[in-house]
Amino acid sequence: MSSVNILTILSFACAACTFAQDEIATFKTEAKSAFVWGQDAPSGAVSWRVKNPLSGSETLKIRYGGIEVSSRIGFEKPHKERMEEVIGYTTTIVNNTAQTMSVQAGEITVDGHIVQPLSISSGQRERKETTKTDPGTIAIRTLYCFSSGFLPLEKVLPMNNEASALTVDPQHSLTVSSVIRDPAHYPMLCSVNGCFPKATVRYSIRISGHDFIFVWPGGWIASCGK
Repeated sequence: MSSVNILTILSFACAACTFAQDEIATFKTEAKSAFVWGQDAPSGAVSWRVKNPLSGSETLKIRYGGIEVSSRIGFEKPHKERMEEVIGYTTTIVNNTAQTMSVQAGEITVDGHIVQPLSISSGQRERKETTKTDPGTIAIRTLYCFSSGFLPLEKVLPMNNEASALTVDPQHSLTVSSVIRDPAHYPMLCSVNGCFPKATVRYSIRISGHDFIFVWPGGWIASCGK
């Protein structure tokens, strides 16, 4: 083999090594921008779990820098005669930094299947007419999770295909809420401890370039129905 051919092959090999190293570096940089509840790292976020001693309900929290993000979640059956259930979830962002933070919706999955949040209507009169003709819409104020105060209803989180203008000012907080319909045909699992969703719900919220990801096993999701 000629020396020219050998040099050409070595040049391609070095270029490939450099390209691979660049890809690994990029992946590591992107991974640092996502913080998953329960997967703490010394240089990353810290997560913990708070249990209400009276109700037994759970709150999951993640803290990174001056940002603290809390997640609460509950389920109910809007129609007693149907098997379907809806799951409402709220996220509170506390901004203890000196900068304004942007807030955007991320993906939500149920047992690994991507689910689209329901479109929210605000009026109680719309419940029967709207939700029956459009299964992708729900009147959020008719849900007991929210009307009872178990989940706060401050702002509705825009769906992940919608533009979001939500921000959190320095030394302020913001609470956003959303609702999904459990896609399982038989979504409940009942035992002596009660009935809970079978599936694990995993959702993310993007705050100024960082994804805060919460993982909710079905047994941790509170029943807030009547």
